[in-house]
Amino acid sequence: MTTGDELLLLAIVPGRRRIRIRGEDRLRFALRTSELADLGLAGRITIGRRRIEVVDTRPVEDRRLNNVLHALGAAAPPPGLKDWLRRTPRSLTVEYLSRLQDQNAVRVRRWRDSSGRTRHDSPWTCRAAGRC
Repeated sequence: MTTGDELLLLAIVPGRRRIRIRGEDRLRFALRTSELADLGLAGRITIGRRRIEVVDTRPVEDRRLNNVLHALGAAAPPPGLKDWLRRTPRSLTVEYLSRLQDQNAVRVRRWRDSSGRTRHDSPWTCRAAGRC
């Protein structure tokens, strides 16, 4: 489980009929930053004053982090921290929620509302180390 997975678990507010995610509009930036933190702790990147430098392109255990590492390595010139965070996809929280569901840490029911926005509904369960 990555730092981003744990952040999302902490942001989930259970409800009787719906799952609510605390600070969902800002959470995606925290998730994106946690990816950089995980890659930095693994010794794959360094974050300088102006740029994010890839120092080791060897794969890490997590597929999502591998994709982020590849995107950072393919960017020319290397992105700055603000630019990288500015390009955070709006769907990042939903991607992490799907990852947790794939890991059987969270169970949610999803549907699209009339505006095309993805909604998440209960019932939900959380089995991740007693965090929920």
